[in-house]
Amino acid sequence: MSASGLLAEVEEQARREAKAALRQANLKAMEKRPGTSVPPFVYELTPPIPTEESAKLDANLKKNSTFIKKLKETSDKAREPLLKELATLKIGKYLDEVVQAMLEAKLKTAADIDAAVALCSALHQRYADFAPKMLAGLRAQATVKGEAQRPSLRLLAELLLVAVYNEQKVLYEAMREVVNLFGIDSFKNYAGDSL
Repeated sequence: MSASGLLAEVEEQARREAKAALRQANLKAMEKRPGTSVPPFVYELTPPIPTEESAKLDANLKKNSTFIKKLKETSDKAREPLLKELATLKIGKYLDEVVQAMLEAKLKTAADIDAAVALCSALHQRYADFAPKMLAGLRAQATVKGEAQRPSLRLLAELLLVAVYNEQKVLYEAMREVVNLFGIDSFKNYAGDSL
């Protein structure tokens, strides 16, 4: 095996491990919330987030607005700064704007989609209302012909894999609507190997 092949394999393994860690964190976040279903294979219970921590978060309107604008530029390079900034903000009042900004982000590469998945996971872990709003927006965007359709379907699939939502029928119904909209042959040509 060549050095570049070995490096690619190591990077892929690290990516899989990161997704597995995100999945576990998302499942634990679901345990903390009343009224959410947790798959039976999750055994470990985690204590809820202390209210002292949430009291320390910054609710400044200007900082939250600036953060929401930055979300529109979500990319692999912006992932870490956005996650660090999110950890300091109390953005629960602005979830509709956050979802809209995430939907407007131009996700061009797999790394950009991974960055969006990390941000969505962080938002899901803190705010129970985030996932349903994001899923509704992604599903609507995925079923409209345009340049945002392919990344939206990919993001829907990735969010399912990391347990931001756990209903496979959401992805299935979105893909069925796309197939009905375009026909199966054009869907196969359009989706290619990425789905």
